[in-house]
Amino acid sequence: MAATAGPHRREQRPMTTESPAPAGSPRPRSVAELLLSAYASILAELRRCGVVRSGESPLADYAAWLVARALGGTLARTVSERPWDLLLPNGRRVQVEALVLADRPTGDQLCTAPSHSWDFDLGAFVLFRDRDYWVYRAALVPREALRVAARPVQHVGGWRVQLSPALLGHPDAEDLSERLRAAAGAA
Repeated sequence: MAATAGPHRREQRPMTTESPAPAGSPRPRSVAELLLSAYASILAELRRCGVVRSGESPLADYAAWLVARALGGTLARTVSERPWDLLLPNGRRVQVEALVLADRPTGDQLCTAPSHSWDFDLGAFVLFRDRDYWVYRAALVPREALRVAARPVQHVGGWRVQLSPALLGHPDAEDLSERLRAAAGAA
């Protein structure tokens, strides 16, 4: 039996394995349980190393950590210290957005999550390749350029930005791609 996922057809695999089950469990652990257990262990180690700060998806924390390392910034004390994620040595506040892109990204993949505040100075956008989280592109964009590009999201009372080549290559934007790749390689 095959399942269709986009233009590619993938063969379905059984969701069980012969791996030992947790103590007291009457059945073998499923592949999903094994992968989630490994993921939890990986998150715990990333927290121990200071790369991530919560048990949520590590992508946003990882992106903020990379930008902080590349620019010499200091991460906000808590994840809830929004709407900015890090403070640069010159006092400028940076809001970091991370997106995961397929090889041929759709317009939706290049759109930020809705934001509710302009209380930051720069937006750092980190675009990761979906198959390995390699930094595909990264840019630091002034708030003023983002305000011009932003579109309202009425139902949440916020705004959203489409990360077009024109915005990421804005004359006042800084390409951070190589600096973030170097920060990732040094981790």
